[in-house]
Amino acid sequence: MEKRLFLWIGIAVFGGMALQNVLQLHGFSYHMEAGIFTLVAAAVYTGLVLLRKKNRGLTLAITGALGVLSLVMVFMAGTIFPGH
Repeated sequence: MEKRLFLWIGIAVFGGMALQNVLQLHGFSYHMEAGIFTLVAAAVYTGLVLLRKKNRGLTLAITGALGVLSLVMVFMAGTIFPGH
């Protein structure tokens, strides 16, 4: 039951992101970049949902690592990717 709920939430969230990409972005390169991001994020989310039942500790560790990486990228993105 819980896994199905999380999968439906994921479908709603990532379906909305895909729809937003189609409606708001102009230019093929922007569509590709946003589409790849959405697909990778959906794959990570699905993997975490499927892994959650089997190993909660690993799921928590991966989520924490992604959170720390996100915080680092907020401050270091300009240095790592100077063109953006």
